[in-house]
Amino acid sequence: LLEPSHELATTRSVYFPQQITPDGSKIVGSAAFLDALITVPWIGERDIGLKYLPLPPDLQGAAVAASNDGRLVAGTLLGSGFPSPPSQATLWVDGVLQPLPTNQLWSEVGSVLELIVPPHPHPMNSDGSIVVGASGPAADQLQATKWVNGVEQQLSTGELQPQSSVASFVTNQGVIFGTATLTDGRVLLVRWDSDGTPQILEPPNGLSVVTLNGIDRSGS
Repeated sequence: LLEPSHELATTRSVYFPQQITPDGSKIVGSAAFLDALITVPWIGERDIGLKYLPLPPDLQGAAVAASNDGRLVAGTLLGSGFPSPPSQATLWVDGVLQPLPTNQLWSEVGSVLELIVPPHPHPMNSDGSIVVGASGPAADQLQATKWVNGVEQQLSTGELQPQSSVASFVTNQGVIFGTATLTDGRVLLVRWDSDGTPQILEPPNGLSVVTLNGIDRSGS
């Protein structure tokens, strides 16, 4: 039993586990405190219990992925209010907050800002050296992005010029899957090779991709 210890734990809350380490010793996710209207990231450890990851003042956060050893947790810092301040892709390394560097105003790990979010994204490889998501000048003008050892690289969609794109899955070999949203609202599937070469997978008959549930280990 992982006992919550947040000062808001007595209020109505919902806990969302996102990823467990292969040995089952650690699990990461987010907690939504419904009365306070905030979301906070957490990590649960078998020998320690549940603890909340640190956040900057006046920001919320969501944790969506962990490295195999559980030392690195990836997620997104989120603002509140209207209009909300820009989001920021981040890591927690041994519990210490380390935002991912970006040249863009907005950034995210996985696809937390999208209208349709994959139920089980996998935006970090096993050792934490590759993290994927999106970055851009506005929440509705994001471009799929990968961070390799902390260095930001936006991913091309070739000749396709979408309204936005986002990366949600990455293999240990660096193959990436995500989606691109066109200006007419249609959503296409995109696969990027480890060198960043894109392959557009367009549904037939003008249909859209609804969601992406998972990929195999090789990304084939």
